[in-house]
Amino acid sequence: MASWGVPGPGRDAARHDDEPTLHMILTTIALLCAPLGDATERFAAPVQLTTDGEPFTGMIYPSPAFHDLDGDGVLDLVVGDLFGYLHHCAPVEGDGTAFGARAKVESGGEPLKLNNW
Repeated sequence: MASWGVPGPGRDAARHDDEPTLHMILTTIALLCAPLGDATERFAAPVQLTTDGEPFTGMIYPSPAFHDLDGDGVLDLVVGDLFGYLHHCAPVEGDGTAFGARAKVESGGEPLKLNNW
């Protein structure tokens, strides 16, 4: 699940603009299956993802997912955008919220574009 929102006080003090940043909320199916009326917290706190050392920004209606694109056994960040392009970022060492530079997923040497209209 992704949260795409404008940073507010206390959430991202290092940023001084109103550009939205991508936050991921990690959860499990078991937590979602708890009985209704249970006051147990269902989701972990959101964590901000970074790409190339900066907050992940600049996409319209991002649709993030994790998938091992290169077969190395490590999950890459894959994000679809409003225009049908898929972008990928390889993880870097750390806590799982930092990723390398963003690049478009290619097929046959061309950016892969999915028709989403």
